[in-house]
Amino acid sequence: MPPNRFKCSICLQSTNLSSALTTTCGHVFHKPCIEKWQNESDQKPGRYKCPQCRREYKGVHPMYITPGSSSPSRHSQRDEDASNASDESDLDLLGTSRSLTRTLRALSASSEPEEVLEATTRLGSLGDYQSDDSLIKSALLDLTRMATDLEQLFTREVGTLRNQLKERNAALAQKDEEITRLRGQVSEMRQQHGDVTKKKFDEQQRRLNTYQTKLAETTAECKRIKEFQEQLAEENQRLKGRISVKEANFEKEKKEWTDKEQKLRTANAKLKQKEIQLYNRIEALKEDCDARDRKRIKLAQSNARASSEAPDMGSSSSTAFDDTFDDLMNDDIAEPSTSTTTVVTDEYRPWHARSSKQSNLKRSPPRPKPTSSEESAGPIRLKNGKPITSVIVGSRKRGIDA
Repeated sequence: MPPNRFKCSICLQSTNLSSALTTTCGHVFHKPCIEKWQNESDQKPGRYKCPQCRREYKGVHPMYITPGSSSPSRHSQRDEDASNASDESDLDLLGTSRSLTRTLRALSASSEPEEVLEATTRLGSLGDYQSDDSLIKSALLDLTRMATDLEQLFTREVGTLRNQLKERNAALAQKDEEITRLRGQVSEMRQQHGDVTKKKFDEQQRRLNTYQTKLAETTAECKRIKEFQEQLAEENQRLKGRISVKEANFEKEKKEWTDKEQKLRTANAKLKQKEIQLYNRIEALKEDCDARDRKRIKLAQSNARASSEAPDMGSSSSTAFDDTFDDLMNDDIAEPSTSTTTVVTDEYRPWHARSSKQSNLKRSPPRPKPTSSEESAGPIRLKNGKPITSVIVGSRKRGIDA
């Protein structure tokens, strides 16, 4: 392989050294290939793994350092890389500085591959003029100038790294102070938290003991209530049994009393019918008695008139008296009427069937007393001239003496 070309380990193609980039582990890759590897691989920025040895590397740099590498764009790229790597430890910064020193020492007499190739061609075309002093001096001047530029670049890089290291140390010191302060605050907070936690724990323990005591009391009360509930359930069952028996007896007694009530109502109805019949019969008998009393009064009046008249009346008065007496005798011998169509008065009605109007009651007139004329008239005589010695009023039998 020509000295100005190399074979990339990723694409396995021969490439010019101008596009070669090397990692901190020493492997050389094609620039597009290593950039594609870094962009497409799932790796952290600044923490890449070499595609060949799988070791971590911090970054890549050109294979050769030329004066063009000190351009502002190169410096800006290096500054950006340095700013990205500012979060690394001091050992990483020192290692990077040492690696750069070794690379500068190894490449202090080299330049871009195109310039080397051009110089080699010129030297080959010169032939015997290689020992020309002017050419040697110009080459030495060029090399000296390049070395000076490289030294200046190295000095600037070292100064930049030292400044970054100082800033990093100052930041670390500030962070150490902040960490110390935070540790003090954490210790104080832990102490306060421990005191508060202890107080809260004691309080929670007391509350827990109180709750446990109440829970035990509540459990005992629930147990007593449950036992009492069971007793009530048993008593309820007994009462239900007694109530069932009472209800059965009550229904039985109710049925018996209903039958008795029905019988009493039937007997009461019969008694009422008998009472009405007796009342009607009494009224009939009362009317018969009243009729007899009226007839007796009429007979007494007739006797009085007959006695008041003189015996001169002759046979006409005797005949009238005999007719009246015969009528009375026939009426007295007749049986009393038992008709049930007689009007019932309130005197003999039951108390619940009586009328409030007492003025409509028909009372039999009082029996008149015999007058003195009737008493002095003497005995009543019949048609044959025989006197009546005795008359029993109100009876069916009458004694008549001849």
